[in-house]
Amino acid sequence: VIGQPFELALLAKLEPMPRRRMMAAAAQLVASGFLERDGDGRLAFGHGLVRDCVYELLTFEQRARLHASLAERLEGASAVVAGYGAAEIAEHWERGGRPENAIEHWLRAAEFALARYASEDALDHLARTEAASTAAKLSSEASQPLRRLKLRADALQELSRLDEAAVTYRDCARVLGLRMPTSPVGRLAEIAGEYLRKGSQVYIEGRLRTRKWQD
Repeated sequence: VIGQPFELALLAKLEPMPRRRMMAAAAQLVASGFLERDGDGRLAFGHGLVRDCVYELLTFEQRARLHASLAERLEGASAVVAGYGAAEIAEHWERGGRPENAIEHWLRAAEFALARYASEDALDHLARTEAASTAAKLSSEASQPLRRLKLRADALQELSRLDEAAVTYRDCARVLGLRMPTSPVGRLAEIAGEYLRKGSQVYIEGRLRTRKWQD
């Protein structure tokens, strides 16, 4: 269920078992080759196929319970504050049948990816956020649309997908209740409509381009 190198202390929080008995079982599994220890003393399955086979032996209810319990334990880790591991926690919440708990962590993962200029990863995390919101049947406000749209627009801009970014920024403005012109000419028209009245005098500074050489 953990799916990556782990410390024995984390396993003890998931499955209550006397410490000596757990340490003896871990040592036996390492000796038989089912588990391996890395340079930091963490445990991992000796082969991915072994891990997959053990995972398949669990019932759906057992998997969901363990994933949710693991997500809850990992939320307290200090590394999560910086965004590291947020995607893993979100994955565990989803597999634990709690998509509403995964949304915040997918958003954190997107923010962390964007800060590292991993814009494609950020878009992938945002897509998972939308899927989790749909699965949890949350209201539009609860799914944090403005935060999602802003992150998506920033990621698209970083990838030079400027047309898509512009559309998404307009969606941000729409959520905020703001009007955005569709072009620079449209913006000038809005300014003129706000400040000018028929018959009023205006002072315009600039240059005119003509097809003639004379002034």
